[in-house]
Amino acid sequence: MQEYDKQQEQNLQAQITQLKKEKSGDEIFIVVGFIAAFLGGLLGIIMGYTYSQSTKSGPSKKKYYVYE
Repeated sequence: MQEYDKQQEQNLQAQITQLKKEKSGDEIFIVVGFIAAFLGGLLGIIMGYTYSQSTKSGPSKKKYYVYE
């Protein structure tokens, strides 16, 4: 039983480590957002806000931001 618990703990730690790694943002999304924002469009502002608030949840329900 303890081996199973240790294996679960190792799997959980591996998942958390993977989530903490930086992930590059989608370059096309960023470029289109900058272009739209420079042109004064509401679309660029919405895209920037959406990108800045993007998260993913870990196994412990802790949120990690997606952007670099």
